[in-house]
Amino acid sequence: MELNQQCENKVNELQTQLNELQKNNQITIQVIHQLDIERENLSTKQQEQQKELLECRKIYFNYLCKEFGLKEEDHNRFYEYCLKLPPQQWKQFVIENK
Repeated sequence: MELNQQCENKVNELQTQLNELQKNNQITIQVIHQLDIERENLSTKQQEQQKELLECRKIYFNYLCKEFGLKEEDHNRFYEYCLKLPPQQWKQFVIENK
């Protein structure tokens, strides 16, 4: 009878541990799912900000070209190059290449 009781106690203990692990696993799954959602939202927001930044840079570059008389046929060629530079250097670059 004593052995039977010990086995039953051990089964109960293991069942309690299993229940706790399952609960923790479910919480982990929920956290991972929420993090995936937040990462996707952040990625979308970053893409929108990047698109907005590129548009602002294009406007600024076109302004510099008009302001300093860079030939229109050179705009696209120099714009691709200017994207590799910090915008602070664009004005000097446009002036030097007009």
